[in-house]
Amino acid sequence: MGDRSKWWEDEEQARRFRERFAAVNLPRRELLKIVSGAGGALAVSAFLAACGDDDDDDDSTDDGDDGGAQEQPTPTTAEADEDEDEATEPDAEETESGGEEGGEEDGELAEEQVFRTNLERDPLHFDYNKDLYAAGDAAVVGMLGMFDVDYAAVPDIAESWEANEDFSVWTFHIREGTGWSNGDPITAHDYEWSWKRQLDPATVASYANFLYDIKNAEAFNTGQDGVTIDDVGVRAVDDYTLEVEMEAPASYFPIVATYVAAAPAHRASVEAHGDDWTDPNLVDEVVCSGPFKLVQWDHDQLVVLDNNEHYWNADNIALTRFQRPLISSDASQLADETGEIDWHWRGQLGQL
Repeated sequence: MGDRSKWWEDEEQARRFRERFAAVNLPRRELLKIVSGAGGALAVSAFLAACGDDDDDDDSTDDGDDGGAQEQPTPTTAEADEDEDEATEPDAEETESGGEEGGEEDGELAEEQVFRTNLERDPLHFDYNKDLYAAGDAAVVGMLGMFDVDYAAVPDIAESWEANEDFSVWTFHIREGTGWSNGDPITAHDYEWSWKRQLDPATVASYANFLYDIKNAEAFNTGQDGVTIDDVGVRAVDDYTLEVEMEAPASYFPIVATYVAAAPAHRASVEAHGDDWTDPNLVDEVVCSGPFKLVQWDHDQLVVLDNNEHYWNADNIALTRFQRPLISSDASQLADETGEIDWHWRGQLGQL
């Protein structure tokens, strides 16, 4: 079998890895960045060879219209698209001086750190556990891992993870002291319940097949006779230990658990409010697991996110607020130039 940890060299594992991310329509360029983050340039070459692919393969999802699902979830928000850097980078002198109105000396931060960037259309919701492409903001959800700027999966809500010898069982150790935005502790039970909710046919989750590496996940999701939710191979051993049994050896599974399609939902909120649980206009509080929480949603106008003070690394996050006005791509360049927003996702080529 060779070295199973180098899943990009294993034809079967490489095929299944590609299927998982094809299920969530991840553009090929982003997929190869993740492969590179796992094993470098040689891993990309081996992965393409294992998949019978080559660099000239057409990627129909990489550019152009995304069918209305603007701002597709990407592995990291820390890295701006290189194609847009020159068009959206603020003036260097203004940045260093804190801006014309700030007046702070070099190196000082304003008391309030607010970042303004547009949404192109009103979100459907912020329930990433049920529907990945809802055009919201994934900063409100916390996955077991996060992607660093090199696209490598590193710990986030889980402080560590390990597998058995043949990578057929993964164990994730949840951090003690990280919480939902209402103060509830985040536990292994949250991920067990959320992943099973995503796989439950009654949820009608469009991207349930992203979790098909889990034992009996596909059988349960597709309604095979005799397979129940209790047969799905994910369970909380205790409050802070999550054990996940694979359908087949999968040394890449931490990458799957790191992507936003593996985000949790707040069980008590879902059970109390159903599909409306992420709309602050309909519930008292939207309970979030990520570094930010949803505090305002003026439909077709503005989305506002504030720090989640219960997030494990909150003290090291300088940004205090996201303001996301609804501005379409044909108007965002002007909004950027006039200072209405600080950065925009994409602009019309002619305007750039």
